[in-house]
Amino acid sequence: MKNRFNVAQEKGFTLLEVLMLVIIISVLAAIGIPVYQNYTVKTTFSAVVSGALPTLAAVGTCAQTGDCVSGGTLVLPSVTPANGSASIAALAAIETAFYKTTPDPSDPTQTLAQSLGDSDAELNNDATNFSQEGWSAMPDPSRPGNVCMSQGGICGVMTVPSDVFNSYYAAWAINIPCVGTSLLCTPPTKYLATAAANQDGSVTATAVQNFGLHGETVVFVPSFFNGRIDWHTSGTCKTRAGGAIC
Repeated sequence: MKNRFNVAQEKGFTLLEVLMLVIIISVLAAIGIPVYQNYTVKTTFSAVVSGALPTLAAVGTCAQTGDCVSGGTLVLPSVTPANGSASIAALAAIETAFYKTTPDPSDPTQTLAQSLGDSDAELNNDATNFSQEGWSAMPDPSRPGNVCMSQGGICGVMTVPSDVFNSYYAAWAINIPCVGTSLLCTPPTKYLATAAANQDGSVTATAVQNFGLHGETVVFVPSFFNGRIDWHTSGTCKTRAGGAIC
């Protein structure tokens, strides 16, 4: 007698089907996890960008007033100190410029700052001590185009090219805010290590080495015309493995 009921046969997954499922899940994970991680880091990096906004705004204001414009070009002015200038900012600039740019005679592959292990904070502290001892920054009369440390109006030590000096001092002199450990800068934030204006008016912000960030930079490059600035971005945040985060 024939069975009137069609009993469904139990059927499991074949090995091929299991392997295909594993492959599909692996591919999705390989695509999805980096995308999610990059999205998270991108969100974090937005705090780095935000931290640079006061510097960008100050450069923009300086351009509008004409204080940062020379010959129709955006440039932070050279501000070599007058003879006997004893501002802490001037002393910190020349102290930093000298130790950060002068090779160590005993090891030319390193600067003096690297060889001595001097941080920006330590260099700034030295500048304060120089000020208390009566030192100042002044143009070197025997070497035009250079700035030196002086005492009593006589050049003594640490002679550096004026453009090197200005790369550390110009923004301070015209009150362009910065972030970092250097003198007159606001302290680093949770995600932002440094943010500062360069002499060409561009602004560089650098992330910390934490929270998924690896010291990526974002550089805001100004395009100046007729009193107006348009900002364009570059930097390692554009070329990060896994995708741009800025």
